[in-house]
Amino acid sequence: IDAISHIKKKSGLPDLPNPKQLEFVSSFDYHMNVEGIEEFLTEFKREAYGDRDVVTVGEANGVSADQAVNWVDEEKGKFNMIFQFEATNLWEKSLGSLNVLAYKRIMTRWQKSLEKTGWNAVFLENHDKPRIISTWGNDKEYWRDCATSFATVYMLMMGTPFIYEGQEIGMTNVRFPSISDYPDVAARNFYNLELAKGIDHNELMEIIYMTGRDNARTPMQWDDSLNAGFSTAQQTWIGINPNYVHINVAQQEKDEHSILNFYKRLTRFRKENDIFIYGIYDLILSSHNQIYGYTRTSDTKRAYVLTNLTDRVAQFTLYQGLSSSQLVLTNLLEPIPEHKDEKSFKFHPYEIRVYIIDYKKEELHHLQEKKHAIDQSKNIQSTLSTETKREDDTSESLTKRQKLEQTSHNLLLQSEQNQNDIISALTQATAKTLSEIETSKQQTKHKSTSVAIDQEKVISPDSLEIDLENEPIYKKREGQRSLVLNLGLPDLPNPKQLEFVSSFDYHMNVEGIEEFLTEFKRETYGDRDVVTVGEANGVGADQAVDWVDEEKGKFNMIFQFEATNLWEKTLGSLDVLAFKRIMTRWQKSLEKIGWNAVFLENHDKPRIVSTWGNDKEYWRDCATSFATVYMLMMGTPFIYQGQEIGMTNVRFPSITDYPDVAARNFYNLELAKGIDHNELMQIIYITGRDNARTPMQWDVSLNAGFSEAQQAWIGVNPNYVRINVGQQEKDENSVLNYYKRLIRLRKENDIFIYGIYDLILSNHKQIFGYTRTSDTKRAFVLTNLTDRVAQFTLYQGLSSSQLVLTNSLEPIPEHKEEKSFKFHPYEIRVYIIDHKKKEPHRHQKKKHAIDQSENIQSTLSIGTQEKDDTSQSLTKQQKAALQKLEQMSHNPLYQSEQSEKDIISALAEATTKASSEIETSKQQTRNKPTSVEIDQENVVPADSSEIDLDNEPIHKKRERQRSLVLNLENLIPVVQDDPSSSDQRRRSFSTAISQVSTKPSFKGRHADSSDEEDDDEKTTTSTNEIEDESTDLSGKDIDYSVLYDDTVEDFSYTSAREQAQKRILRDQQEVMLQQANEQE
Repeated sequence: IDAISHIKKKSGLPDLPNPKQLEFVSSFDYHMNVEGIEEFLTEFKREAYGDRDVVTVGEANGVSADQAVNWVDEEKGKFNMIFQFEATNLWEKSLGSLNVLAYKRIMTRWQKSLEKTGWNAVFLENHDKPRIISTWGNDKEYWRDCATSFATVYMLMMGTPFIYEGQEIGMTNVRFPSISDYPDVAARNFYNLELAKGIDHNELMEIIYMTGRDNARTPMQWDDSLNAGFSTAQQTWIGINPNYVHINVAQQEKDEHSILNFYKRLTRFRKENDIFIYGIYDLILSSHNQIYGYTRTSDTKRAYVLTNLTDRVAQFTLYQGLSSSQLVLTNLLEPIPEHKDEKSFKFHPYEIRVYIIDYKKEELHHLQEKKHAIDQSKNIQSTLSTETKREDDTSESLTKRQKLEQTSHNLLLQSEQNQNDIISALTQATAKTLSEIETSKQQTKHKSTSVAIDQEKVISPDSLEIDLENEPIYKKREGQRSLVLNLGLPDLPNPKQLEFVSSFDYHMNVEGIEEFLTEFKRETYGDRDVVTVGEANGVGADQAVDWVDEEKGKFNMIFQFEATNLWEKTLGSLDVLAFKRIMTRWQKSLEKIGWNAVFLENHDKPRIVSTWGNDKEYWRDCATSFATVYMLMMGTPFIYQGQEIGMTNVRFPSITDYPDVAARNFYNLELAKGIDHNELMQIIYITGRDNARTPMQWDVSLNAGFSEAQQAWIGVNPNYVRINVGQQEKDENSVLNYYKRLIRLRKENDIFIYGIYDLILSNHKQIFGYTRTSDTKRAFVLTNLTDRVAQFTLYQGLSSSQLVLTNSLEPIPEHKEEKSFKFHPYEIRVYIIDHKKKEPHRHQKKKHAIDQSENIQSTLSIGTQEKDDTSQSLTKQQKAALQKLEQMSHNPLYQSEQSEKDIISALAEATTKASSEIETSKQQTRNKPTSVEIDQENVVPADSSEIDLDNEPIHKKRERQRSLVLNLENLIPVVQDDPSSSDQRRRSFSTAISQVSTKPSFKGRHADSSDEEDDDEKTTTSTNEIEDESTDLSGKDIDYSVLYDDTVEDFSYTSAREQAQKRILRDQQEVMLQQANEQE
């Protein structure tokens, strides 16, 4: 009976609510398996077919496995069987592939639910679903094997198997070109509605090709004659699938290996072996994501049904050894190799095997007898848990509880005792223990909380005030030490009663750890000739000196995760600017006093080529690009296993394939909140730690050559067949051989060991460029870290004769002294040029001049910041002196023909004269009214414009300051490169930023002030950026202090500060003018 679960509607036949005024509203909730339908069907059965000898099957969409008993129970059921759609509806959730784990779970639930009280109707296809072989399977290269595999897995289950027309010859979905070829009203309505919304015709047809009901309604394909032999009419009501010429009954009857003849053998096999009628069904290999395996067991036989439901090779291991003499059915055309008591198997795509072995049914009654005892044990444990989890519980109570639990467990394991003895023993033990717990609780109530600690008692964690700073802890805190060892450290504060509390702040790089590590080093490896590396998550670049300093450091190197943690913030892409900032900060911090450990991947992070890069069309170029950018930096490069061949993230279909407890916990917690399985798996595919833990891919053999075992502890990434060491060793352009060339280049050129690192093109959003400089050489490392074309310009011209490494497979065009470059996605180039190190003495010689400049500016600023000052306080001579001083201060390495003595003399003279004239001007100003005219020719520092917005009218009382603001647009903000040490630079820059960024505040912006993405065909570095990013380091200092300030988002620090200052002044100007206009 079709659609029987929809035969009754809700009482009163209410109209459907439509609060959103939708054009269509789903009515399923009002007529699918609604309340009262069972009583209705009971009456229906009584009045129609109840007393007749007929077999009844109901199409019962929406009826679950636990409800099915009421529908098909032998005595009270309404039908003999029902069609359930829980399994076939999986195609709607997994188009193009089958979720094998979900399919096994659903089918097993129905098999076990009706095992003793009903009967299943097992089927694969029907008239309302597309063809399974096309939606779940592979109807092309594995067409035959796929059809026979699905046939086997359901035909040998408990229940009556139904075969839908055409399924037995492997009929497939159809692809008619026009919507008019599809009679199904649902398909037509869908098409017309979506087309009206602007959806493309081809896109809509692709959906119909996969999901349309007419896929299963094309005429039966009997032979290759007109209309596939279905009708002699010129045209049938629906078109014929064009593949009828090679998929039809007539041809398959002649082919002993056809799908049709396999179905015949399968049907005969089922009829001849009643184990497939009456045998108990049990699922095996439940967590395998490819193999659907189950057994059917009778008193004397056991059948093993093993099917690979995927188009990939599958490996698995059984506890039961099986032999080829027990093999009774397979769909392989090639003979199965002889085997005896084999437990490990390797199945081809869609391979099936059925074994039947002799089996002696073991006595299981003792397990049934203990069921009540097990329930009692659970009740007792629940009671004990409730009674003993109180705050005033003691270790004595815990001991007794543990003893009782152990007693209950032991009793359950003693098979010699019968059910009554077990229950009696547990009951007595329970009563005794609960009585002792109550007595202990009463005694505790009368004790003072300040009594001396009894080591046998359980003490609240708050009392464990361990003094780690006073030595020796093992002497002064012996008692508490014992408590810590036995009961654990104090718990984390959790005022919000969260289920989980992050503990990082309580144990990651906490205060006092350096002293602890100093002692640790002294007591263990301090005097030994070893290399030490510490995994130091949470240690910043400014702290790293204390960890790796040659004299006082605790290790030779540390692994820093500041860079690799970027993947958590930029899933699917790399923030190149942030990456450059972090790596440069670490390079410069340890330049003279430590040593870096540089790396890209480790066992706790997913694969970089998949998270930051592009592991598809640019897989090789991406892997070699990231390799280059870190391998040539200052420090010891570390290569994580598989990185050298470009191993990628893995996409296992089920959470059970991931051993990582963090991934499993995340999945289970979020699934419980209602998050969809597919959505959760997508997150794990990107972020899971197991991405980097799959076995090393050595070759194309079993387990990628990692192990000779039949199954590794974690699955092998399926792409091992094309990404493996064996293949890459033979390919001179492989990722592996590129790593070898890269290592050789590094070893043969000590510039990459000892050369000074300097960042170039710091503002570029695609190119990570840096130099390594020695006394005689300079290396340019240029890498495009994006999948887009990148253009840039250097000051230094480079020639193809200086090119020493590239990952491009195409020859690099000849070039000489080239400054403008266009890099392909993930292209890298390394140039090494001759370089004469310039004498740095002029830097030192001008230091005093710079100090003098700062003193003069300070004097001028103080002299012009007084409220009663006027524009006449700066003369033309002062203005010229100030401009010269600003020029020198802005560029301390400003080329001048004057000697140090001349510069200092000129600056001193200018200082004296300027100070004298300022003092004179101030004296004159005191005798003048405040409303004097302002000389527009004079430039006054911005600090003098202290506008009083509170006193009115501003246009009268602050006329001169208003005029000053109007002319402030021409001022150049003073931005100095502080030549002091890195720590001092950090403090001075942070101070400057905090001054600039207070009301209004700003964040750094790129020099082009554009939020748009770079166009592939557009130069990504503007002329201003090129000027700013000169690689001629002799003419410009790079102020690395900016790298220490995390409040700025990118590298245009100087330009950003200038823009922000001008923006602040303009905002002030606009406010003043608006207020002045309002008052006028």
